[in-house]
Amino acid sequence: MPTLQRGVLPVATLATVLAGVAASTWYFGARTDVEPPRRVEERIARTPTSPPVSASVAPRAGRDEALLALREELDSERARRTELSSAVDRLSERVDELVEELEDLRDEAGELPPSQVHRPGITWLDLEVLAGSGLGEAEIEGIRSNYEELEMERLNLGNRSAREGWRQSGRYAREAKKLADRLLTLREELGDESYDWMLYASGRPNRIAVRRVLESSPGWRSGIRNGDVISSYAQESIFTQTDLLNITTRGRVGDLVRVIIWRSGKRETLYIPRGPIGVSVKPHRMRPEPLD
Repeated sequence: MPTLQRGVLPVATLATVLAGVAASTWYFGARTDVEPPRRVEERIARTPTSPPVSASVAPRAGRDEALLALREELDSERARRTELSSAVDRLSERVDELVEELEDLRDEAGELPPSQVHRPGITWLDLEVLAGSGLGEAEIEGIRSNYEELEMERLNLGNRSAREGWRQSGRYAREAKKLADRLLTLREELGDESYDWMLYASGRPNRIAVRRVLESSPGWRSGIRNGDVISSYAQESIFTQTDLLNITTRGRVGDLVRVIIWRSGKRETLYIPRGPIGVSVKPHRMRPEPLD
């Protein structure tokens, strides 16, 4: 193999290098859509770049989101507090109404005649009151018999439920409702006039009195005022609030009906459109008119 001189490239190697340089020159010179590497580097250097993101931007964004969430939670808490305050006001008004009802019931209990003596658990029927009602002896005896039978059943129910341990159960409520339904049946058997005297003679409320009237209501426009005692509606006797609620749902809304009230001891007649009257009422005890 022939010996090469130091620093001298072989002819074939030199030819290869020159051919590569020529090819590169032709490629970048002939192509117009491809930039040489140096020009690309220069263009990148001249392109404006975005300023570096501060390290504090991300934490600040997190704080803003947390602050927004806290504000939303605060607004929600304020809304809940407002609603709670309104509920407390409504409950306070209801407590005041219940206190008034309790005072009224105590006043009514204080109006019972001296001849009526109460024992725990028993509501006595005052026969002397019935004697001044204008009812006949047979009618009074029928009232007494039916009333005492129901009262005895009520006492037995209370005693049995206490002995057997279901005094506070739904069973007791159902049995008590049956007795209440029996009392309504007794109203149908006796008639409203005798039933009215029975309620009064037993010390029970037999009327409803108006506690408040909405000034924009049909009742107010028709003349009903606080303290009025409602005796009848559309020629039907009213003994309880339930009676009034039931009867106002009958007939055609808007038809005028006659309503009998008592005001300051005097009987008055009003005409009210059938439907909701717009009043709140309370139990009331009033001596019925004697029968002819």
